Amino acid sequence: MTKNEKAVGVSTIWWGLYSVQLAPPFSLKLDPTFNQSVSLLVSEAPNPSTEDHQEYYNQFIQTYGTHYISRIIVGGTAHLYTLMDSSYYKESSYEERINQVGLMFQYQNVGLQSGINIEQIWASMKEKFRTTSSTLFVFQPPVASQQNKSDWQTWQQTAGNHPVVVNRTLFPIYNLIKKETTVRQHLRKTIDFYLENGVFPTLAELNDQGTRRKSLVPLKPQGPIIGLDVVGCGYDPLLMESKFCIFDQSNFTDNEQWSDPYNKTVTYSIPNGWFVVNTPESLTFDGSILVTSVEDYFRSTRTVTVTESSGWLGIRRKRTQRTVTEFYRRFYQDYYNLALRMKQIGWYTLSVSAFPYPKLNPIAQTAFDNLPTRFDVKDLKIWQDLFDIFGTHVVVSSNMGGQLWAETWYEKCLTHEHAQTWIDEQVTKSWFIFVISAENSNDYRQEIDERFRQHSISSAQLLGGTDSINPSEWEKWAPTIKRKPHPISYRLISLDEILPESDLRNALKAAIDYALKLAEKEDRNYINQLESLRGPPKNKCSQNEIRTKRQKRAINYEEAKRVLCPYIGYNGKECLGTKATGRALVAENAPKLPIGVGMSLDITTGTLLLPVLEYTYIGNNYWTDPILNTTYQVPRGVSLPAINQSDNTPIARVFLTATELSNEWKYEKLRGSWLGGEFGHSKSLADIYSRFFSNNQATAITQKPYVLYRLRVENLRLNKYAKQAIAQLPTTYNETLYNDFLRNWGTHIVQQSLIGGMHEQQVLFKDCIFSFNGAITSDNLDDYLKKDILSETLGNSFYADRRKISV
Repeated sequence: MTKNEKAVGVSTIWWGLYSVQLAPPFSLKLDPTFNQSVSLLVSEAPNPSTEDHQEYYNQFIQTYGTHYISRIIVGGTAHLYTLMDSSYYKESSYEERINQVGLMFQYQNVGLQSGINIEQIWASMKEKFRTTSSTLFVFQPPVASQQNKSDWQTWQQTAGNHPVVVNRTLFPIYNLIKKETTVRQHLRKTIDFYLENGVFPTLAELNDQGTRRKSLVPLKPQGPIIGLDVVGCGYDPLLMESKFCIFDQSNFTDNEQWSDPYNKTVTYSIPNGWFVVNTPESLTFDGSILVTSVEDYFRSTRTVTVTESSGWLGIRRKRTQRTVTEFYRRFYQDYYNLALRMKQIGWYTLSVSAFPYPKLNPIAQTAFDNLPTRFDVKDLKIWQDLFDIFGTHVVVSSNMGGQLWAETWYEKCLTHEHAQTWIDEQVTKSWFIFVISAENSNDYRQEIDERFRQHSISSAQLLGGTDSINPSEWEKWAPTIKRKPHPISYRLISLDEILPESDLRNALKAAIDYALKLAEKEDRNYINQLESLRGPPKNKCSQNEIRTKRQKRAINYEEAKRVLCPYIGYNGKECLGTKATGRALVAENAPKLPIGVGMSLDITTGTLLLPVLEYTYIGNNYWTDPILNTTYQVPRGVSLPAINQSDNTPIARVFLTATELSNEWKYEKLRGSWLGGEFGHSKSLADIYSRFFSNNQATAITQKPYVLYRLRVENLRLNKYAKQAIAQLPTTYNETLYNDFLRNWGTHIVQQSLIGGMHEQQVLFKDCIFSFNGAITSDNLDDYLKKDILSETLGNSFYADRRKISV
């Protein structure tokens, strides 16, 4: 239901063949073993006064239950499940759905009734209900299909041969105790407590109802919480692996416990100083990412956040893992792109406080005591030994749960033969395990284009839970995460930050900085080595791709910048992303209107690059600034279309998920338009999620333009610098030369633009505002966002109290 976004209506018909009834309790002859158990209660605990006495009653219930069956009805049942499409469910009323499900039930079981017109029933159902709904039958006893008979008819004719219990009448088991009044009353109290709280009581709890447990809390935890071998322990961000533990974990108290909020029988003890935050069975991340480097891959699959980190993590894994070496070769030596799809399921977040400075365990304390208080590059071994054992960082928080990710590597030559939409479609189909059941996977896999299948590699992996389950059956794997949770994200601090201010802390920081810079340099050399050995691309996609040595540029790029800059970009007058100041603001001829169209744009990132069109300032085409009353000459071929009143109207866009915000860039560029402000530069899905959508948040971006004029260019004549760049491109595709061209000259030309200013406001709000009493609608929210940016009175504290504004 959830996976396919369906609603279900249940219709049931049952009939009784016969019933079986017991005599009243006082006349029943009871089993000898049961009588002996009651006699034991009478002899050993008639008036319970100790916990041992109470245990007799608890064991009695565990053995015989809380009720006995006094009457049954035997016959058969038939259930009809009607699955309704979510679109019909949302637009129909409750009364209409009840009526339609009832008609469907009449239509399906018409064989059981007479005098009913089946065509009339079918015509009475709504067209959309008929076309979007499906049905499922469940019969008890089960039936085997027969020729020329419906399952309804078969069930009606054969159910009496093998009837089943369709109804039971229960009575409390203490009613069977006839004479021993005190025993019966205490057994009743025990049963009532058990049914109310789900756990057997202690005698103290029965005698003092004010202290009884209201939730499932076992008497003793199962053991230390899972994750103590990660949180409070060392971490090597270069190898992306945990090291020996550093913080002292010996101080446990009975009061420090954590229980699964959905199953109170699962309880763990927690050391003093550690904390647990519930993320019960939540899907912390579900999305797809286009990975363009090894760095992005490990950032995505091993989410690690380091305070004040400027470099990349995981840069030494290539020397320790064969699989990582293969990744490097695919990115930097071969010709592959990687699309990554992930699901992260969080159970809880385990954290530890690093301030006040924590107590270290004896082994770690001894190691730190033996360190020198000055860092000397000539004495690296003692520091390297420390990092080999404890790493360079400490894990202070980790989200525990499970992770599923699927990788699709495809050869870059496919991008030269097919549109990106085709590639996206094939990649999505290769991720069939996320969208369909395992039994239909073969049929779905066959829909993948044969050409894409030949030039791509797909795989899937599980992290956490039972690893013996096939990733295609990930829905079966998800419940096993609680038996074996695994860290799916880390938050780190540098090792020196757990020490008080001292010479030792300064020396340790210097040693860590040196080790990271040295590893980063080695990583760069390794990548350069791979790129230098890069051969010609594989000729598998019928592309005549021949790699040649990089040719020396025949154009003077600095001269082009000097002549063509500045132009009007997202931040006013700029040149290649740098805001122009001082004299650079003045063009060579001051009366000329600053360039606002004809610049090139990298559609994949939103970066504005150099102007590519030729501008001729001849003629009588002028524009006068209405504020400064200054007249500017407009280039020939550039027009100033009229400004519409709607151009200055605030526009609010609401995004409930990171994917929705990412798609704003993706689909706007496909429609040939590009927005400024927050929409001016596309960002990775992981970055969007962490900034705007973590912690049960959603985001809205409101923009209020202040348009001075609109520019449009029809004369698409290239300037000499763009012509020289194009002239350097060979007719046979060469990846290096074409990538250099795109990096400097972009992919598209700005043909029309609105020039002026813009007030942009980003609002983070709790996604619960749509869910509870007093919640607001989408139309309300659009109105409030526009009033926010116009500084008008909102008149709704429910929204105002649950938002965070960034201007």
